[in-house]
Amino acid sequence: MRRLASTPLSVLDLAPIRQGGDVAETFANTVELARHVEALGFQRYCWPSITTSTASPTPLPQC
Repeated sequence: MRRLASTPLSVLDLAPIRQGGDVAETFANTVELARHVEALGFQRYCWPSITTSTASPTPLPQC
């Protein structure tokens, strides 16, 4: 278990805009999540690359 405690963790935030929501709300949610996971000790916070398709064949980003 000690090894797991020393493993750096990352968060991938897809930053979805909720139905009926807007970009400002999404940005506020992103900031809140980033602050929360930083307080939990996560090492990196990432966003996926912008694509024009939701069915993108590219793998998840390496952050």
